[in-house]
Amino acid sequence: MLIKKSSKHSALNQQMAPVAKRKRYPPDKLAATTKASWDAKKIPGGVKLIIPENMPSLNQWKNWHWGKQDRYKKMLAQALAMLARLAGSPQFAKASVQVIHFHRVLRRRDEDNLAPKFLLDALCQAGMLVDDNKDLLTLLPAKFETDRTAWRTEVYLWGQLAERVGGTQDLH
Repeated sequence: MLIKKSSKHSALNQQMAPVAKRKRYPPDKLAATTKASWDAKKIPGGVKLIIPENMPSLNQWKNWHWGKQDRYKKMLAQALAMLARLAGSPQFAKASVQVIHFHRVLRRRDEDNLAPKFLLDALCQAGMLVDDNKDLLTLLPAKFETDRTAWRTEVYLWGQLAERVGGTQDLH
């Protein structure tokens, strides 16, 4: 005796099919995009940088492969170096840095989980900071805001400029 499958069962079977067999949508069709863009502006006594993405949390960062961490730091340093050149940003010998995170969703955030270690390293590699040690850098507490359409990370740098020697900035 043959049992005829109803359309109801075939639809259920298709729903229960393994994920690999289901039709997948390209990630770019489903992913939300921010309206923010890379930008650098001079402000009185310093520079404002806009990074059009949220920085990865330390929990995300520690779970990345070391190669992915390295690629991310290099990409961030290159982008910040280009922004610094376009904005004519100086190099700071002593600086104060404040990071403002604009997230899509209003939620309590753990400040320690969004420590800007790799961001400060990228600013040093980009030539905007001489060094990120505690004697030369004052890191102000991070702020958290909500912007549903243009989530981003804003970095404010201001302080004492590095001395210029022979037309170039002295790194020592």
